[in-house]
Amino acid sequence: MIQYYAMTQKGTNRSENEDRVLSDKRILPEGGTGGSSGPDFFSVLCDGVGSCPGGAEAAQTAAEIFMLYRDLAFSDLSIRRAMLAANEEILAGQRSNKKNSRMSTTATGLCIRNRSAMIFHVGDSRVYRFADSRLALLTEDHTRAWELYRAGRVHDPRDAPSSERRTVTRYLGGKCALCMPAFYYDSIPEGGCLYLLCSDGLWSRAKEAELCAVLRWDRSLDEKSRALTELALHKGSTDDISLVLIRCPPLRERTGG
Repeated sequence: MIQYYAMTQKGTNRSENEDRVLSDKRILPEGGTGGSSGPDFFSVLCDGVGSCPGGAEAAQTAAEIFMLYRDLAFSDLSIRRAMLAANEEILAGQRSNKKNSRMSTTATGLCIRNRSAMIFHVGDSRVYRFADSRLALLTEDHTRAWELYRAGRVHDPRDAPSSERRTVTRYLGGKCALCMPAFYYDSIPEGGCLYLLCSDGLWSRAKEAELCAVLRWDRSLDEKSRALTELALHKGSTDDISLVLIRCPPLRERTGG
């Protein structure tokens, strides 16, 4: 049985929360929710681009589209279709409201089936796997800062100029080529693991060692989620903070007859 806890919180300098979290069968605009599911699980974190009006609407639109595709979302083909459909809906919203003519959002999701995980990703939210007290980053940011990091021009994407860190190179709400996701595939370790989906409101402030310190606690998922949020706030985050923690259990040993 997979357990999860999702939460999202408005940034301290924001008038509204521009993040939306789809976790299992619910879209979360604020607060937290948790539960358990069978062997399959689906979650998406949409982070509305705050530099353009309409980020919250774009994130909500994307989350609703992914909800429609949820039962088909365990293939890369269905994810691409969902991305294109969400992109078209957001573009339609841009055309219908001049105030939101540049509204856009990122989208990062995790599908689990048969102890295999498929991650799809556009933008700068992240997915980590925590297992055996080690944290592994499973995604690459779609930002100019990450391009500088990959080219060896900065030691860490957070060392890049702020303008490069804020510039997202893939998102929903633009040309179709920009909304095509990157895919990553992972196998759940026999000993189980935790997956962490989080927006840049968390990871841009908290160091990986600090994330590990919280994730290794023998606490409930909601306690860990609140502790991670408090950590980001303590480190000075003013952005919206969203995350999903997913606990995948160990593989039970089979006994012979």
